[in-house]
This record gives sequence, C-alpha cells and structure tokens, in this order.
Amino acid sequence: MNPCGALCGPDRETPLHTICQCEDLEVLEEAGKRPAALADLQTKRDLSLALEDLANTSEISRWLMATGRLPEFNLAREAASID
Repeated sequence: MNPCGALCGPDRETPLHTICQCEDLEVLEEAGKRPAALADLQTKRDLSLALEDLANTSEISRWLMATGRLPEFNLAREAASID
C-alpha cells in the first residue's frame, strides 16, 4: 500500500480500498480468505468500527500483512516464518 495513494486500477490504494474494496483477487486470494470481519465493510466508518475490536484488528492486520501489500513488513514476515 503506497502511503501516497498510488493507483490500484481506477482507484487509489488506500487502507479502505485495499482492505474493503480491492478486486485484485489474485493477490488477495493468495493471502488467504478475507477475514470474516471484512465481510460487510464498505465505508471508512464501517472499517473504523470494525477496528475498534481488538480481535478484528488482529485478524485484519495478519491478513493484510499476508497480502504482501505492506512491503515494509516483509522482513518481519520472513523472520516469523523462520522461527
């Protein structure tokens, strides 16, 4: 996810877009099934409310890191897989 809002197809790659709206299924499906907490999220408010729950935040964060869309966490993911 580019903090400058790089384009992902016709949309800006924002957290909301990547987590709730991105249709780049090939990349996202490789990361595993989207968490249940994401099932009905469509707006920034929906996402904010979901992230207020620590269990949802943890599940969404693990899935998002698994997508590889956060390259700054790749080293941490690699180190975790070594352990």
